Amino acid sequence: MNITTRVTKLDNPESKLKALATIVLNGNFAVGGIKVIETEKGMYVAMPNHLGKDKQYYDDCYPVTAEMRKAINKAVMTAYENNATAVIKSEPEAIATKVKVIPNNNPDSNLKGFAQITMDDCFVVSGVKVFDGENGMFLQMPQYKNSAGEYKNVANPVTKDFHNELSNKIIQQKMNKIKMNKERQLQINKKNRKQKGKSKQQITIKQRKMNKQQQLQQGKFQIKNM
Repeated sequence: MNITTRVTKLDNPESKLKALATIVLNGNFAVGGIKVIETEKGMYVAMPNHLGKDKQYYDDCYPVTAEMRKAINKAVMTAYENNATAVIKSEPEAIATKVKVIPNNNPDSNLKGFAQITMDDCFVVSGVKVFDGENGMFLQMPQYKNSAGEYKNVANPVTKDFHNELSNKIIQQKMNKIKMNKERQLQINKKNRKQKGKSKQQITIKQRKMNKQQQLQQGKFQIKNM
């Protein structure tokens, strides 16, 4: 995967945070909020993350192979050492994508699901949200809140074609899950109705037997008292 890198150095010698970086994958997808941090062992490239409810930090976007992590580290650090120059450039190229959608089961919420995108089997974007708006379903990329209180995208498609491709793929999978859930619910309802009918039939048969037994007992009692 080709990587374009832009690095902005920070002028604060007392801070361990030395720079912020943005990478663009295959000219189609941008990931910002990457940090260059100085540690005792040298410079470290940290992917964008957020603080979870359990007070643990979780990456929003991250490489899932050693090769991809090495390529990102090299691209970012080369740009950093070359004074923020974009040293690896690329024209838009196709990215193979896989999506996973988890539905939100709250029927009263406009938030309909959460999605995860895997690109070329080597890079993952999590925290994508699927909303149902006035004009239909749409995606919201993972976001962060800046110092001004504004929400900004951590990552986003940079071409219209790739944006449409991701939107269509994720929303289509969401619609398929809705259809599957409806079909599953119909099957459950049908099964429940069938079981209810059987139970009702069993009760009716049992009641008939009880009534018959009562009638026989009453008949025997009448004969005995004649």
